[in-house]
Order: sequence, then structure tokens, then C-alpha cells
Amino acid sequence: MRGVGPGSTLGGRYVLDTRVQQAPAFERWHATDETLEREVVVLCFPLRASADEAGAAEDTGDGRPDDRAAAALDAARRAAGVEDARLVRVLDVGRDGATAYVVEEPLGGARDLVDLVADGPLPGEEARRLVGEAAAGLEAARRRGLHHGALDPAGLLRMPDGRVKVRGLATQAALMGLDDLDASSASREDAVTLVALAHAALTGTWAGDHAARALHRGARGTDGTEGPPVALPPAPRSVSGVLAPSEVVTDVPADLDTIARLTLAEGQGPLTPGDLAGQIAPWSRSMVPSPVPGGRPARLELAGDDDREDGDAGGQEAAAAQDRRDRAPTPKRATTVLGMSLGRAAGETSASAVGPASADAADAAAAADRAGTAAGAEGVGATVAGAAVLDRGADDTGEQPVVPAARGRRRPGRERPDAPMRMTRDMRVSETLAESDEELESPLPMVRVPSQVGADHTGVVLAIVAAAVVLVAVLGIVGVSQIGSNGSPMAAATATSTATASARPTATPTPSATTTATGAPLQEVAIVQAQPWDPQGDGQEGNASAPRAFDKDPSTMWRSQTYQSAAFGGFSKTGIGLVLDLGQQTPVRQVTVTLVGGSDVSVYVASRESLDGATLVGSSSGKDGTLTFTPPSGSAEGQLVILWFTKLAPDGNGAYRAQVAEATVSR
Repeated sequence: MRGVGPGSTLGGRYVLDTRVQQAPAFERWHATDETLEREVVVLCFPLRASADEAGAAEDTGDGRPDDRAAAALDAARRAAGVEDARLVRVLDVGRDGATAYVVEEPLGGARDLVDLVADGPLPGEEARRLVGEAAAGLEAARRRGLHHGALDPAGLLRMPDGRVKVRGLATQAALMGLDDLDASSASREDAVTLVALAHAALTGTWAGDHAARALHRGARGTDGTEGPPVALPPAPRSVSGVLAPSEVVTDVPADLDTIARLTLAEGQGPLTPGDLAGQIAPWSRSMVPSPVPGGRPARLELAGDDDREDGDAGGQEAAAAQDRRDRAPTPKRATTVLGMSLGRAAGETSASAVGPASADAADAAAAADRAGTAAGAEGVGATVAGAAVLDRGADDTGEQPVVPAARGRRRPGRERPDAPMRMTRDMRVSETLAESDEELESPLPMVRVPSQVGADHTGVVLAIVAAAVVLVAVLGIVGVSQIGSNGSPMAAATATSTATASARPTATPTPSATTTATGAPLQEVAIVQAQPWDPQGDGQEGNASAPRAFDKDPSTMWRSQTYQSAAFGGFSKTGIGLVLDLGQQTPVRQVTVTLVGGSDVSVYVASRESLDGATLVGSSSGKDGTLTFTPPSGSAEGQLVILWFTKLAPDGNGAYRAQVAEATVSR
């Protein structure tokens, strides 16, 4: 971008260092904030369109004002007001000459989804966690009137400690000219894209639409050279649409598979990110690692090792590299259905049968079962004719089905795809098992079983069986004789037992805390997210700490802003709230809240952020500790549980706040 390079200073304080992303509409740089002496990330883009875009014959650098730049700056300012730990924070917005910039928090060590699936699909529960966290973050933004609009695998990041971050809220869509959707359409697009991200995490392919991939068209690597698109290869399709994850890989959670099929192939599915979060909840609070293999056996010296053909020139360096690869543990990858089909097809059809464009497809397909990848030819279309073609490995014309090259070409130095077959042919049992005359012990301590069952044992067994048959017959006769009788001995015994239990005094608490009046046990409902509600103020009531209200850790808490008195310090407020989102309409039978300080609070169940039409569950005045609220009617249905504070409690530092250490909802 003109006027921007290493060493450039924007806004008099941000010194650019290394460019980490380059796209047609913007660039991202690692930078240093010299004022605060900290690392930041700077998103920069031109304020004016080029003369070519303005229709001039020559680009003089003085093009017309770019409406997209103005929209992006406005979107960044609004995004800065959304405080959610799952959204990349916007620290500053500004202009410097012909360049506009947005300063973001640094994400040291973060890996985007493209990088995470480079070595194979993620575990199903990790895919659920990544998308669930992203959905909860975008739902918080939606409630503030903001949408992403251009989310793709490069915008979903995982930090080294497992935290999930979504980058480019509202700003990226504005830069790409994709911010012209109404609120409901934008919410639906974000929800569908999140489902596509789940599909990508499970399969390593991208089922998003054309607009979401526009960012990557013509993208360049960090070395500035033109390269292939950064986005993942397109997801395989059939005549009915995108294939469900279970048709591409194995071990896919059933609910994620169903949601992906309904959303990406049938046009149904969630309407908002909150809908999706509710449908896939709950998810793990910590990173779900890929399965760790039990280790590989010691390397065997096989026939043909000396003349193995590697991608490198060979020699001692290649042999040493091979030894290192053999000793290193290999992460377990999901075996793909497409990979198994192609693996079979590769043994039957030569590379020439599928044309020069897929010269490496046979090698990649033969290795697909081993590597767990849905390999294919680069530059070939991603449409397949359906599951039947995949099972056969080739159609009636003898042509191979084409699938995207998630990890297509074999890298130099890797063993050839036929190495597993050579291992099967050349390995000998005598080479791997040591001879020994010692008698092997039993693998587990077991009771010794007699070699034969004597006649005396047989008689005992028959006697037991006969006694059991007689007992069953007697019980059956007694039961038949009691049909129609009101004086059942069992009923009388039950009545007597009940009366005795009722008359016996007890000092234990009643089961009302865990059961309803009818005795049905309570079930805890997963809280998707918590969001402060300040309808009469600026909307900032300790937003960043809201997730601590349901983190199962009583030592952490949500804390509102501080006020000078219990009645909100003279502000014209009647109250502030904390909204617990259940993700979907849910019958609520009990709400438990642990308060810090003696605030006045009322608990409501509602379908929207409003007390109008909400159901009052219960109220408390001046109490702290753990409080339990039950709807007067026994149950109240809604998606939101609103904790509405009308009087604040002292926080011990001379100010007043609302503070919630823990909240749970049961149905």
C-alpha cells in the first residue's frame, strides 16, 4: 500500500514493523505503540480510492474519497464499544494523511482455523468449542446492533492457552463492501458462516459462500509474492448441495452433522449466532486436544530401504531426516471417507487415466488412508456426483471422482505412498520376535478353571435352574390370582411404608431444592452467555466480567460500574440488569443466584430484553449469599433470565455496585 512500510509511523505513535496480512482492501502489520510501549496490530487501508477506480486514465494517488474507508472507520468505532473477551479488541481508530488505521490488541501465538486444520480435521468437541465460543461472542455483538458480515476461517483464531478470538467485527465487511444487509439477514449470514466454520473444523474444507472468500482472492503471503488463495479448499458437493461432515470424515458428533446438513444443504438451521450457540451447547471450557497416539513401534529395517526413492536427492541427509520422522510421534488423524474411496481407486487406475491436471492425485489418494486426508488434484473442480460415486471410487466411464486437495502434493523428503505396502510384504515375524523357551504368564490374574466339568457340578447347575423355574411359576400363579383385587399385598405394604415414612420425624431438609412439587428432578440449563443490561445508561456495566457470573467459580464475579450511592448516585436510573441467555426458549423452574453484598434484586424470565411481558420469578431485598427463586406457577418459559437490580450494595471501598458471584438456571 502506498506510503506504508516497515518503519512508517501512523498517528505519531504506531511504528509499523512486519506485515502479517495483505489483501486487496487492506493490510495488517505488527507494530509498536511508542506512547504506551506495547505491541499492537495495526489494520491500515487507503482513505481514497485509486484513480483507476475513479475512472481516471492515470493513477495519481489523488482518487476520490472511498466510501468503504469511511464506513470501516465508523464500524471500528462502534466495534470498540462491544466488550466481549471473545472479540478482538479495537484499541484506537484514526487517520494519518491518506491512510486510515485501526489498532487492535496483539494476538501473540494465535493460530487461525486454516492453520489449525492444516494437519487434519479437529476433534468434534474442539470444533464445537471453537464455534460455540465464536457464536457467543457474535451474539453479544448482535445485541449491540453489530454483525461480522465477512467471517471466514482466517477470522477465527485460537490462542495458545485455548481462548477463542473473532477478528474483524463489522470492519472487515465494510472494507469489502459487504455491509449492506439488514439486521435479520446479517444475523442469518453470520449464523450460516459459523456453521460453515464448524464444517471446516471437522473436514478441513470450506463450505462458505463466495462473499466470505472474497477477502482471500489475490491474497499474498508474508513474503509479498503472489500465491494460492489462503482459504481452505472448497467442500465436496453432491447434486443436493454440500456434503455433510459425516460423508467426508468419520467420528463426527451427530448434532453438529445434522446442523451442518440442514444449514448448508437444505437452507434451514439457525437464524442468529445465539440460536446456534444454544443448539450446540454445552461445550468444553478448555481446549480439547487431538487424540495422542500410543506411540510407534521401533523402526524396522525393511527390504528396499537402501533404494527408497524420496522427494529429495537422497543420501545421508535424506536418511537422517527419515530416521527423525520415524522416531517422532505422529498425531492421529481422522480417517476420511473420501480418502478411503480414493485410496481404493488409486490402486486400480493409473494417474494418466484422470488427465494431466491430476498427475499427483494417484500418489495422494494412495496415501489418503494413511494420512487421513481427502486428497485430490490441485486446480480441479470440487463437485462430486454423490456418495455412490465415492463408494465405487470411479464412475461407469472409468473417471475418478475429484475431491479438493486439502493437503494435495507430497512434500519432498516424505516416504512414498507405497511404503506401507512394502512394509506389509517384507516384514518377517522372525525379525521382530525374540525367541524364548520361558513359559508366558497369564496376562491377568484369573481363577483357574477346571479343564472339565464333573458330573457333580452338572447336577448342581440343573438343580438351580429347576428351582428358578419353579419359583417363577409360583410367582406367576400368585400374580394372576390377584388380578382385579383391590387388596393387593404389594399395595398394602406400600401404603404402610408410606404412612410410616410420613410419621417419622426428620431433621434433614426437604427435597424442594432439587425437585419440584411433583417430585420431578431439576436439570441445570446451560447458560450460553451473560450480558449486562443498562437500558437507561451508556450500556457499560462491567461487560468484560459478565462471563464470570456463570463460570462455576464462586471466587470470581460480575461487577457493575461503581456508583456513589445505593440509588445509583443521582443518575436517572431505576435499575440495571444482568441478562443470562439460555440460547432458546426454555421452561425455567428454578434460578439460584449468589450475591455479594445486600442488593435489592428481582428475577424475571423473558423472551427479549425487556421487563414488559416478562414473568417475575421472585425478589430479594438486602440479602446476600446464595438465594433460590422459584416461579409462583412452578415454571416460566423464556430464553432470557434477567437479574434486575433496583438498589446497590456497598463494595467495601466506599462505592456501591451490583455483584453476582454465580448464577444457575434449572428446568
